Amino acid sequence: MNQPDRLLRVLGHKDDGRRRLGALGDQATASAGNFFTHIILARSLAADNYGTYAVLISTIIFLNALQSALVTLPLYLAFSRPDSGGMRSATGSALVVTTALGVIFLIPIALTCRLVGRPELLVPVVLATVAWQFQETIRTALLASFRHHHAIVGDAISYIGQAAVLALSATQWPIRLEYAFWVIAATSLTAALVQAYQVGIQWPTWRHTVSHARYSLSVGRWGLPAKIVSFFTVQAFPW
Repeated sequence: MNQPDRLLRVLGHKDDGRRRLGALGDQATASAGNFFTHIILARSLAADNYGTYAVLISTIIFLNALQSALVTLPLYLAFSRPDSGGMRSATGSALVVTTALGVIFLIPIALTCRLVGRPELLVPVVLATVAWQFQETIRTALLASFRHHHAIVGDAISYIGQAAVLALSATQWPIRLEYAFWVIAATSLTAALVQAYQVGIQWPTWRHTVSHARYSLSVGRWGLPAKIVSFFTVQAFPW
């Protein structure tokens, strides 16, 4: 092996190592934020309120799984190689599809809020769901381009940020259930804006959006059963 080839190989190993470290750090950030958020709310909310939160957050996670199968998974598969131009417009189309799904998701969220006897939580729960899914969609564009080290910034705002805000709030006043969902919505939306700037989203034409929606449905229908089964197998243990 000559000297230039050896140098390229070494640089390639360093690049792979940086990507692995970025992926690990990004996942650790999201997991830590979710963990501390649940701990803070478990200690701050009354038992019945935390039970209501558990039901509603499980509903959000289930809807996130559906959106993941129909939107973020197809987006990731379509652009698993860096392609800034195509990725930017495809991410815009994916956000339009996510908005359409958000309208559909109003129904199960409204039913769940009524089931737990808290219909007044509909607005903050819907906004938390849509903002969370917006951020996950844009985050996928960064991950598909192997930009995990960039995704950490927004994920820290979303996941660590919500835990930090709730922890600080708990020291000042009793946390209300609706406040927790407003915090999730606010931090998710802020993170989505930061990551949208990083991606440089281009809003697509109607024709491109329809084409992308058809592609997402054709791919997502195969991942949808797996996401549903995975949700129930994972959630079965804590419940």
